[in-house]
Amino acid sequence: MQDDPLLTWLKDRLYGEVVGNDTAPPELAAPEVVRAVEEARSAAREELELWRELRQRGVAPPRSDARRVLGLSVEIGFPEGTDIIVAFADGTSLFFSRVGAALMGEDPRQEVEVAARRLIEEAEAYVVIAEPERGPHRSPPATMVQFTFLTPSGPLVAACSKHALRSGIGKLAPLFEPASELIALKTDFPEAA
Repeated sequence: MQDDPLLTWLKDRLYGEVVGNDTAPPELAAPEVVRAVEEARSAAREELELWRELRQRGVAPPRSDARRVLGLSVEIGFPEGTDIIVAFADGTSLFFSRVGAALMGEDPRQEVEVAARRLIEEAEAYVVIAEPERGPHRSPPATMVQFTFLTPSGPLVAACSKHALRSGIGKLAPLFEPASELIALKTDFPEAA
């Protein structure tokens, strides 16, 4: 399934494919989308963008910071597309559904922020097995889950089969648990009073 232009633009910005004042698709002109994109800005995302610009100018992060996890994207492949949950070190998070929905902007629920921070804390132990991303970012096939660690040195990627994650034998299985919890929280909306 082909991503829509808005989702493609957002993913390119997230994974560092595009820097600067790239032209956004016309879908961003809608006031509710502009507001959501602005609300999705966070300290961690701004630091990632700063490091991306510095890397493009030839400035590498100090060795002690190179693999510090500022964000983690977990992409779950399905035949009809990809679900993506993204957590950032400052507790902000995003969710993109394979059916085209996006949950961006501020989430006032403290349990969502706590879950996002927990996912980043867990990710610190697994970034050592991730490899630099080679070439343009690609979504995983329907049988795989891809973990993209967003670090000052750039995106680092590790993947695991869904079968290995379900059976608990995959090296990334312990990291998938808090990602699943964050997805459940992001997609669970309390009934309005």
